[in-house]
Amino acid sequence: MNTTSSPRPVTMFKLILILLLAAMLLTLAGCRQAVEPEPPIVEEPEPPSDETEVPEASEGEETSGSELIQAEGRYVGFADARSLEIELVDSEHDFMVFQLSQTVQAQLENNEPEPGTPVAITFTLSDQGQPVIESLEIK
Repeated sequence: MNTTSSPRPVTMFKLILILLLAAMLLTLAGCRQAVEPEPPIVEEPEPPSDETEVPEASEGEETSGSELIQAEGRYVGFADARSLEIELVDSEHDFMVFQLSQTVQAQLENNEPEPGTPVAITFTLSDQGQPVIESLEIK
């Protein structure tokens, strides 16, 4: 008598075993803990000092308690949409770039002087030390 065993049950057993092992591997791979990167160290900027450098008033310039500074110079032109460059006369800085107050910006949109035109300005220093023109008079 010839007894032959069917290869089918063994193959089916191997297939089920392979599928179970694959499912376990995929499950274990998905269960590993996620490693979160350490947050970057952010250095806080130093607070501005109470001692803000104010340009010394030269002849014809006055400073008041509200830190209004008057200066004379020649109009150079816009440095960008909100900044103006003026060549100062009798000052330690030859050229200065000033931010514009809304009033002065509207004034210059309507009547911008030619480069080289003498001007008198009144400006203040912002908390960051940037000069802001509060008024501009064409001479």
